[in-house]
Amino acid sequence: MSRFRIEIKWALIFAISMIIWLVLERIFGLHSQHIQFLDWADWLFVPIGFVIYYFAINDKKKNYYNGTISWLQGLVCGTIIGVLVAFLSPIIQVLNHVVISPEYFKNVVQFAISDVNPNKITDINDAFEKYNLKSYIIQSVLTAPPKGMLTAAIVSLFVMNHKNKLSNEKLDF
Repeated sequence: MSRFRIEIKWALIFAISMIIWLVLERIFGLHSQHIQFLDWADWLFVPIGFVIYYFAINDKKKNYYNGTISWLQGLVCGTIIGVLVAFLSPIIQVLNHVVISPEYFKNVVQFAISDVNPNKITDINDAFEKYNLKSYIIQSVLTAPPKGMLTAAIVSLFVMNHKNKLSNEKLDF
């Protein structure tokens, strides 16, 4: 377990930052009167995710690998964080849709079938099938690991020791 202490810590930090972000979305009306901007606002979290992964992989580099990390070691670290975030995702989704923003699905379905939506869904049943807690939990669980892996792959290019490149990699599991 101590091998993954850093990844667990940063997965929890990532989850807490997601919850704070969801609260901010709610405060700024992105779950209600400004719901049409929610897809765009979600992209604003991407740099925050990159910063968290940067600090996480750098933490692994300094405190586990004694200041030297390869691209693959960074990728593995970030992938583990993504998997841990996937395990936390159902809790985050329930917290968001039951506590933070219980009216979200009603609002998003109304927007989905409205004429102001450029991607209007014509059948309300299709909207309810797409926008519900179960669907969001499944999406978040399935997308967290590949998103974590992609983020880690990019961030690791900046954190790795360039003298190592992709060779001499020690993967401790």
